[in-house]
Amino acid sequence: MAPWTFHPENDRWVERDGTYVRGRAVVDGEPRDADVLAEQFARADTDRAFLAALERADGFYAVVSETGEGVRAGVDHVRSVPLYYADGYVSDSARWLRRQLDDPTVDPVAEAEYLLTMYATGPDTLYRSIRQLQAGEALLAGDGSIDTKWYFEYDPHGSLLDDRATLVDRLDDALVAAFERTIAVADDRPIVVPLSGGYDSRLIVLMLRRLGYDDVRAVTYGRPEAPDVRVAEEVADRLDLPWQFVEYSTEKWREWFDASEREAYYRTVDDFDAIPNLAAWPAVRELRRRDAVPADAVFMPGQTAAGVGGHLPEWLPDREQIAFDELIDYALDTHYTLLDWDDPELAARFRGRLRQRIDAPEFGPPAAMAAAYERWEWRERQSKFMTQDGRMYEFWGYDWWYPLFDPGFAEFWEGIPLAWRADKRLYEQYVEELYATVAGVDPTTAGRTQDAADSLSDRLLTGVKSAVADSPVAVPARSAYRWLQRRQDPRGEHPLGYLGMVPEEQFDRLYTGAESHHTFRTLEALGRISFDPPDESGYPDEVSLDALERTRSERKEDVEARK
Repeated sequence: MAPWTFHPENDRWVERDGTYVRGRAVVDGEPRDADVLAEQFARADTDRAFLAALERADGFYAVVSETGEGVRAGVDHVRSVPLYYADGYVSDSARWLRRQLDDPTVDPVAEAEYLLTMYATGPDTLYRSIRQLQAGEALLAGDGSIDTKWYFEYDPHGSLLDDRATLVDRLDDALVAAFERTIAVADDRPIVVPLSGGYDSRLIVLMLRRLGYDDVRAVTYGRPEAPDVRVAEEVADRLDLPWQFVEYSTEKWREWFDASEREAYYRTVDDFDAIPNLAAWPAVRELRRRDAVPADAVFMPGQTAAGVGGHLPEWLPDREQIAFDELIDYALDTHYTLLDWDDPELAARFRGRLRQRIDAPEFGPPAAMAAAYERWEWRERQSKFMTQDGRMYEFWGYDWWYPLFDPGFAEFWEGIPLAWRADKRLYEQYVEELYATVAGVDPTTAGRTQDAADSLSDRLLTGVKSAVADSPVAVPARSAYRWLQRRQDPRGEHPLGYLGMVPEEQFDRLYTGAESHHTFRTLEALGRISFDPPDESGYPDEVSLDALERTRSERKEDVEARK
């Protein structure tokens, strides 16, 4: 068998003695750039030493060590720098791997899952023979064997049984420690925070202001009239932050999506595992063109370890016992939703995958079942879609860091009891209290967020949709909801104007009230529709394995691979 080899496509990898590192981390309290990390991992000459080195490196990075006949590879706790492997190769590009393989076949179940969720779960990708490392996972390959090991698993055990005041004090200590590490990584460089109207980015600017970091800047993007923009501007003003705004519109999205830079960006991040995250991409493009951000700036977006608790079922904490099948139903009802589907064969396949990957008992108390669900959510949506922003900033030449995905903060948050973790309850209360203290605002102002500023009609629509989701009136209510959505001009009303990327006539042909911008972007990423020129020949008439097979056309990558 030929020796395993590593092929880096991105030019940010640093190599030392056959060990490659991309990213940075804090080790033993000290920031380490890629060159120092590579030297440290190069000295880890056994599997056990390599796994121990991964456990000690707290940050956002990936590492690959060629060992002669084999390879050791690992991604960080949120998979912010993905790695893929197949047939003796490891690469940061699944597209490159695709070109090395002889006619790999599409995995139809993975494609269906991707179509409904915008990502492929577990170690799968769209192609059967190409695998991905999952968050906190290491690959140990050589001597004809391939093994993967978890060196990190998000485990929300909820064992901190202190009273609220003590929990708040401990939360404060954990955040101060995380932001001291963040400040050490920033090393006096300008910090740019994409500031929204929500709690997460607000917490970042509050902590940086509180700890006295000098050069903090905020940028907000969206439609000028969006509540998100108004609230973010108010926060920046109250904290005396330099604030820049990048205006979005449906018209601009056509230009942005058709731009050659967007196509080049997709070639770097569209790796058959998840659709690329585009929310901030036009904003950073515009800032770069204006020369409005220093070249050495570090972007720090608001993705947070506390987010998974915000996605738990509302009914979960109040129950005595919960069946595993109820968790699976909830996952299907909340994640597998980009298109309508009702195919028994797919349902059975999806349920089997969820049963294998959620790792819960058949029945259990709320705390245990919540932990199982959060662990799955961490590995899937959070680590495959939400943490893509780092590669987007790299595309435009900037460094980045996720302060609220700091491993130390994540480890602390694991201990928060379910009652305070659900809906990010303790976290959001803490942010409101900190905002009131740092900015000197009253409690009502401190609690003002994007959600609170949304229009009454938007809140009513969202509330009704949530309230009837599992009730006997769900089907007629869903029809009414879609009728209202169509009447609200959804193509022009999204706060980021996303749906402008879809030509108006094509949108009118395809939109039923059920589809989101994620639906159209997923269909486009799969090659099932095209925006320019408009084409829907691969749009399945139903979501089933037979329909997907019948309407599948060759992906551009398959054609390119044979050239």
